[in-house]
Amino acid sequence: MKRLFLTAFLVVLFISNGFADPRVLGFELGKATYSQMAEVLEMKQSPELPGIKADVYSVNPKDTDLKNVERIVALFNKKRVLSAVLMVYPQTCFDSLYREMTAKYKVVYAHLPVVGTKYVRFVDGNTVIILKRPYLKYTTTVIYIRKELMVPPR
Repeated sequence: MKRLFLTAFLVVLFISNGFADPRVLGFELGKATYSQMAEVLEMKQSPELPGIKADVYSVNPKDTDLKNVERIVALFNKKRVLSAVLMVYPQTCFDSLYREMTAKYKVVYAHLPVVGTKYVRFVDGNTVIILKRPYLKYTTTVIYIRKELMVPPR
């Protein structure tokens, strides 16, 4: 009986974690609301991004436990649910972020030239994660975005 209960518990735990979207800044994309995040993090409204119908907020990086992050932007859909998080790091953080993310997420596309723009796309549940270091720029960008917010290619 104990073995059956333990097996059922592990199956439920595996299934619930297997279909969950990633947690960014301690909040799950697609479930966390603006009010939940505002209780924990200092956020200021920012101008809307062209082509994206979402409320945009800047998050104070000092409120997080992330190392080296320079800027954080959170996007909420019209229902005030977290839909995307953009984080800007120094250029030197690309390799360590890449190693951490490949251990956690499935890589669906990678372009890693010796010289040039480095770009990696990961998928986890209904979320696409993009890691990008543009050539001749001094930043690395990490974007967690729900698939529903993605703009289809033209």
